[in-house]
Amino acid sequence: MAVARWALTENDLDTARAGLDDLVDWADRWADHPHRPAEPRPDEADRQIRDYAKDAYPERLSVRQRDRVGRITLFMNVGLRALAGADLPRQVREDVFYLYGRVSMALDAGHLAAAERELARLEELRERYAPRRRGPG
Repeated sequence: MAVARWALTENDLDTARAGLDDLVDWADRWADHPHRPAEPRPDEADRQIRDYAKDAYPERLSVRQRDRVGRITLFMNVGLRALAGADLPRQVREDVFYLYGRVSMALDAGHLAAAERELARLEELRERYAPRRRGPG
């Protein structure tokens, strides 16, 4: 796997493909082994892919993009905390968690524009149901 990963970073697609083919052949030879791990369920496979993407993703971002991701993440979490303390109707609470998930998935996929759009929708709910408190003065 390390050879395939290295080959991809060097844009050597033939070597990467050969490395993956070796892995597939190895897996096929062990397919009937009683201690072979079961194939993950679709939700677990998605979770594994997202975890891998989250680990590999920051390495490919510029400092400016990482700052943008950090800002989106901060505003997303602050908005969720503000709304968590509010007395929300059930449907609005579901919308909050749905939007939080959409922002998270957009960030995981590296789609910052989509994350910002969904964050704006989350901010609209926060402004409506949990407006910022103004200090004295």
